[in-house]
Amino acid sequence: MAFIGIVVYAAMLAMQHASEERDLRYAIRRDSVTSPPGCAWLIVERAGRTTASPGTPPGFPWRPAVDRVAAHGTPVTVTVARDGTRYRVLTERRGGAVVQAVYDERFQAEDRDCLLMALGVAELLGAAASVVAGAALAHRAMAPLGETLRRQRRFVTDASHELRAPLTRLHTRAQLLARTAGRDEAAEQLAAEAARLAQGTRQLGAVIDDILRSARVAAQSGGPSTVDLAELAAQTVAEEDARAAQGAVSLDVAIGPGPHLVAGAECALRRALTALLDNALRHTPRGGSVVVAVAAHGHASVRLSVRDTGTGFPPEAAQRLFERFARGDHGRSEGNGYGLGLALAREVVTAHRGTITADSEPGGGATFTITLPALRPAPVRLRIGRRAPGHRVVS
Repeated sequence: MAFIGIVVYAAMLAMQHASEERDLRYAIRRDSVTSPPGCAWLIVERAGRTTASPGTPPGFPWRPAVDRVAAHGTPVTVTVARDGTRYRVLTERRGGAVVQAVYDERFQAEDRDCLLMALGVAELLGAAASVVAGAALAHRAMAPLGETLRRQRRFVTDASHELRAPLTRLHTRAQLLARTAGRDEAAEQLAAEAARLAQGTRQLGAVIDDILRSARVAAQSGGPSTVDLAELAAQTVAEEDARAAQGAVSLDVAIGPGPHLVAGAECALRRALTALLDNALRHTPRGGSVVVAVAAHGHASVRLSVRDTGTGFPPEAAQRLFERFARGDHGRSEGNGYGLGLALAREVVTAHRGTITADSEPGGGATFTITLPALRPAPVRLRIGRRAPGHRVVS
């Protein structure tokens, strides 16, 4: 824009000079002293006598130019500044006389000043527009990097939270196994605890694989599979019974009328249920109870609920619980925070086209309910494995 402004100004200056030169030559050759063109005056010097147009500015004729033309006959064009005004002066011979034409440049100067002002405003506006456009383009160019960093931070946070619950279970199992081995207890109980420890490590590997694939929680490469929520609930409760026993909390599962089949990713649904159980166990005091209930809800959905007898939460906080790192005014552990568990559980449920709700009163415990679309294949008889120590199956 600066280059264009310089070119425009130079072109205007050249055109003005050419126009002045043309008008001056026309005045000298065609006009008379009594009727010069606008903004111009004629001065004629013949045989020592000088005649000037009315209103000729003081100081003219310009004697150096007149004397030079009288001596050599060569036309002379000069610019003269008098009393703060610039004049373009052309002097040449016409017949036996020396004629001098004086042109007032003040109007051309005003035009150039206006042009300079317009160019300056245009330059400022162009610079401002360039800054805004540059900032917008820079922001747009940096947005993918910012999104990548945000995803990276979220990945680290989610991975840390997802790995915490399986590691807690494994640690508890390992402690129980060590204590049982130290007391020389029955080999059958040792084998059961070792089997659960191995199953926990497999589940931990599945969680890590699921996170690293960055797949959507409701769909995997082979498409959704059939998940029995009742069996999933029984298995998850069995995995948490050692932790519940360590905290002196009664942990039960209640299986209602079925079927309890849904379409989805078993690993993701297990993580959602684990998050709800983890939240219930953390907020239930010693001597309390947690019940996981699964039942068909009409003909189109299956409902899974986790009910505890903990401290509960105010009704107005029900929706805020599912925000990341929500803080609560009630609860007995980890600074009354809910962390990422409930937020990740909602993401899993939403990805499975379901809903999750929370219901509670302060001091009256809490109930978290997941409702998922039911899968309607041929009826399948529910099969739940051997009852694990520390929990009951209630039908």
